[in-house]
Amino acid sequence: LLSEAYVALGAAAHDPLLEREGFYLGCPGRPFCADILNRFMNGGRTEDAKRMALYVREKKGTARNADDLKLVMLSSYRNGDHSNCFFAFKEIQQFFPAVAQDNEVLRTAAICCEKENYLEEALALYEKIAATPRTPEQAAKIAEIRYLLSRDAQSAQELKALAEKYPDSATILNAHLSVLLRTDNRPEIQRAL
Repeated sequence: LLSEAYVALGAAAHDPLLEREGFYLGCPGRPFCADILNRFMNGGRTEDAKRMALYVREKKGTARNADDLKLVMLSSYRNGDHSNCFFAFKEIQQFFPAVAQDNEVLRTAAICCEKENYLEEALALYEKIAATPRTPEQAAKIAEIRYLLSRDAQSAQELKALAEKYPDSATILNAHLSVLLRTDNRPEIQRAL
């Protein structure tokens, strides 16, 4: 009851410190735990949200479920902690394979894999979530990673064609520029910039 009182008082007073105190007094195991964590995450308090999610994972130990790991993954991603995000995804993949097929999980995992330089895994995930037919942005991301893995000339040409066709797409231009910076083609780099 004390933890619920802290949470209620913190929510009413718009005081995240009281809510956080209530969280640590009563979580995990209370219905309001995930709500507090999501409120912190959506309110921009990503460091607190990540710590809360990690706390729940550790407190539950082997009794943790897919939702606990998903919260660790999403809060870590939003906080820019791609390492924790990646390892939470690996746990989801190992213990909850059905949840690992969720598009939000796959998309977040692909970004975290890429940021942690697990490019083969990122490529496989991007290809798995790409729509058929692929959007230009999806095609650019896949071509960029293929190029980074194997210096594939075809991928570089595909990115160049996409950049010319969609000159206003920041995602496509960023992927094209990523490849150009590895070729040291100064005129093309300047044109892309």
